[in-house]
Amino acid sequence: MICQALDIYRHGLKQHPHSLVLRFNFIRHCLHWGTPELAAEALAMVREILNRPENYPTVRLIDDIMPWDYFGTFFNYRKYLDTLTEGIGSGEISNETARKLILAALGNYLGQYTGEVNCLERAVEWDPGFAHHRFALAKALLLRNELGDVERAKELLEALFNQSLLIEPAFHLLSALRERKFVDLPNWPEYAARFRRLRKMTFASSQAFGGFEINRLVLPTGLNTLPLQANPFAEPPPTAGISEAAHMAPWAGSQPDPERILLISFECGNWDNAKAWSYNGFYALEEALGTVGVQHLTLPAIAGIPSNHRASWLRQARLFTEGKSFDQAWIWITHNEYDQEFLNWLETVAPVRVGVIMESLEHTDEETHQFGNLAARRNKVLGHLRHCTHALTFDEQDAETLSGELPLQTLWCPPVVGWRDVCATVNLPTPGPAWFQGTAYNPERQAFLECEVLKGLLERPPSAEVDSTLPAEFDRAQMESIKQISKYDIAALEWLEEYHGQIRRIRRQLNDLWQDSLRRGFAHVNLPSIYKGYAGRVVESMAAGRPVISWAPPRQRTRQLFVPGEEILWFERDRPDELAAQIRWLQDHPQEARAIAERARQKVLRYHTAETRVRQILNWLADGTEPNYGENETINLTTEHQTKIEMNTPETTPQFETLEAALNAAEAAHGQNDGPGAIAALE
Repeated sequence: MICQALDIYRHGLKQHPHSLVLRFNFIRHCLHWGTPELAAEALAMVREILNRPENYPTVRLIDDIMPWDYFGTFFNYRKYLDTLTEGIGSGEISNETARKLILAALGNYLGQYTGEVNCLERAVEWDPGFAHHRFALAKALLLRNELGDVERAKELLEALFNQSLLIEPAFHLLSALRERKFVDLPNWPEYAARFRRLRKMTFASSQAFGGFEINRLVLPTGLNTLPLQANPFAEPPPTAGISEAAHMAPWAGSQPDPERILLISFECGNWDNAKAWSYNGFYALEEALGTVGVQHLTLPAIAGIPSNHRASWLRQARLFTEGKSFDQAWIWITHNEYDQEFLNWLETVAPVRVGVIMESLEHTDEETHQFGNLAARRNKVLGHLRHCTHALTFDEQDAETLSGELPLQTLWCPPVVGWRDVCATVNLPTPGPAWFQGTAYNPERQAFLECEVLKGLLERPPSAEVDSTLPAEFDRAQMESIKQISKYDIAALEWLEEYHGQIRRIRRQLNDLWQDSLRRGFAHVNLPSIYKGYAGRVVESMAAGRPVISWAPPRQRTRQLFVPGEEILWFERDRPDELAAQIRWLQDHPQEARAIAERARQKVLRYHTAETRVRQILNWLADGTEPNYGENETINLTTEHQTKIEMNTPETTPQFETLEAALNAAEAAHGQNDGPGAIAALE
């Protein structure tokens, strides 16, 4: 059919050598469906038309162009159709308008292949209202980088962000200009807030900006990639440490050879079990891959369903990956059941195989006694990791010990939160009880919740989704998918896509409820756990702009993620009285509580978003670059956020109305390892 269409076009060109529309249709056919030779022929024709446009003076009402869904990012078909429709009504077409729309598209095509700014300037001049022409020009200006180009690109991108549908790619390039070129954007806080709202409504689950259709342009011989796919920010992108970072400014363009990653996820079969697992343990990382130009396929693993069971999506893994190649495979390990045949197959899928361990693998005798499943967990995980080349561990100690037991490269991966969930400002409610929003799964946690000294100070509010239909929707989606794939020996890829759409939507909405509930509390508490690091609720609460009080974790590097007394407060796991004192201190010092929350918010934004972590992981896998997690770095508040925060070294002796208030302050200072502060409170 493609060859037949080509023959028809060539015959038409012989009969109508001055038909602009016919030449345009022929050019598009060659550039999108042709061979390298045809692409070269078409580009030569484009140059000839643009050099002598007066040779093609007429567009007729009967001249038709392929519709808007035929590579619509290169031609303003909507305006062309409007022009023809108005002409039919009036009996006379606006010839000059129609010609300019076609000439603009030809200029855009040539600019895509050459990177020539002049071609794209003419495209924008001929059709200034078409957003894709202006975006291509902005990219070309940044790549040329001559005097005035950056400023002109900034003007184009700001207009696109404010007035077009290209909000996301325009925002990414604006953030790159701000973070890499230090371009002043006075309206940046407003832009970031708007983009954050957009990201709350949408998500990328595969390669970002795939709708630009650049990958459907045929390259002529000698051209290996399109110039506008190049990264105008040639120096290596930063992976942490930028104040108010967006997504660490990934390049907003299709990559000529994007990384391809297979994800074997972790999910539970019902919400009663799934609610204990943070959205940010998998889904936020999956989304973040879409912001860095990675293509991926996710195959869901359901806890408790072995990979070879009829109800497992993984039983269809060979079918779903047939004809596909992957550079990496990331497999969530701790709670999933993988059979030997599946693990052997995994070794054939990708040269780099990353095992993700979400839990601590080392436990005390008491913990092993309380939870019988812990005794066998380590050996199970080790067995699965033997089929991997790398491991990401949520517990820093496991990263050290596993590399000594297996021929693995290991990386500690502290908890993250999606960028869109980091609040723009900290606005604390009236001081009140601190909240613990977690599971009381052992006697230790139950003891804290029932402790007399914490009465009125520590509360466990109802689950955020208690009045929602979402848990029932989650259970129904899981049950229906399990029934569907259990019936048949072969599953359709469309079923998998439909399942992902349902679960991602429900999970996203449940996460939104969770984040909203965090913002309703005054402060949040992280009680002791069998996991030896900071739980996900720590960074999630910080992202919500709330001060966090946590048990002092036993791991050294984890303790250095957030500075105690400045970005977080601690209590010892056997001292509920210390927790009570810390809560009272925050209630009595709301300005200092806000300062702690603001510093923690900025630390999370700089170092602990999912977007930052994914880029760090990819860089580590590529060249061994060790991530910067901001350990022991204290955030200096900007003037906008500055408050009195010198809690550990008071400039004046505090005055207290009662002895009890002085004792409470002294106890809180002691809990922060602030000896001078404790002494000053008692003087």
